[in-house]
Amino acid sequence: MAPLPARAESDQPAMTYFLAGIADDDDFVRAEALGELLMASLNVAVEMRPMSADAWDAFIDEQSAELGCARRTHPFVWTDTGRAVGGRPDFERECTAKYGLRAPEDGDWRGIARENAKQLARTMAATVVLLSPLSRSEPLAPHEAFDV
Repeated sequence: MAPLPARAESDQPAMTYFLAGIADDDDFVRAEALGELLMASLNVAVEMRPMSADAWDAFIDEQSAELGCARRTHPFVWTDTGRAVGGRPDFERECTAKYGLRAPEDGDWRGIARENAKQLARTMAATVVLLSPLSRSEPLAPHEAFDV
């Protein structure tokens, strides 16, 4: 197979995929790795949307209704054109068929999934702090606004 052309930073992506799934799920992590490979190798964007297991059901019900497709399991991939790709195996088949790329076979999927869960928890905690009402009368100084 011929080497893949380098992606120019100024190029608009030819395709955008959206990847949503439960942050600490091994399948989500493997699909994430394939998404990273796509972005590094080709003019393709992949927007990752890790979430908690508690948020999944409401999200997938809403997303499936918006796309007009059957309710899916996680992870779930769709395109910027509104086409549902499916789960990780469907995404892998599409990447192999369209781009000649395969998901990495080896990796510390469980370790990465645990790190995803920790990062999601930190992000959610920071969001709660930023959205909490201020308990002081004076405004925050600029350097205090993002101390989380």
